[in-house]
Amino acid sequence: MLKICSQSLATPFGLLFNFIFSSEEYHTVWKTATVIPFLKTGSQTEVQNYRPIALLPSLKVFEKLLHRHIYNYLEHHKLLIPNNSGFRKKTLTVNSLLSTCNNLYQAYDSNLSSRIVFLGIWHTHILHLHQKVMTKINRLRSFSNSLPRHSLLTIYKTNILPIFDYGSIICGNCSESDKHLLDKTQPSAAKIILGCSKTTSSSDVLLDLNLETLNHRREIAILHYFSKIIFHLIPCPFSMNLFRSFSDLFPTLCATF
Repeated sequence: MLKICSQSLATPFGLLFNFIFSSEEYHTVWKTATVIPFLKTGSQTEVQNYRPIALLPSLKVFEKLLHRHIYNYLEHHKLLIPNNSGFRKKTLTVNSLLSTCNNLYQAYDSNLSSRIVFLGIWHTHILHLHQKVMTKINRLRSFSNSLPRHSLLTIYKTNILPIFDYGSIICGNCSESDKHLLDKTQPSAAKIILGCSKTTSSSDVLLDLNLETLNHRREIAILHYFSKIIFHLIPCPFSMNLFRSFSDLFPTLCATF
């Protein structure tokens, strides 16, 4: 609706937004939210399985405008610390994790001690990730008799595969058993898509669907990540000396760094 009426609404909205900025007042009615419960997982009868979502009546246009003003001010005056990598342009949320891992490895190589407080356990995270994926794979199985192969494959690529890919460059630090736990779920989904039995070769079903293994996808993600650093598309969370080893492996890619 806003896009259709943009020409007519631009002037009154502009006057309204400028008045809010100049008066430094935001109407009380726009601060009243409608809270609705959103089911995260589990039983619908358990209160702790719900997450509250607040729906504000204010226009998203004003929120984006306000965010742009504040964000540009903070970036221009360098008020955001470099370690803050979330919700910022030309950076990734995994930067902080990679920087921490790099510091630990450097301390280990230098025979130094390290102290760190973990707010979560990696193995527990892998188990949670596996459970989340298996829930979606079971839903995929429920559609296997009613949808064609290409539709099932599209559902897998758009709803399940991104779960594996997010933060996959960190998965190299987990144990082999944890990686195997994740890796074996992909062939399970592929067999559902193809309608194969559980005894069918995992490599054959992935080849038939033209799917890369998760381990190969992790390797590609790492190369893609470092290529962004080399071409200055994202900040580097490591010491620059780290790229001396990469220049031996990828001389053409690192020639411009």
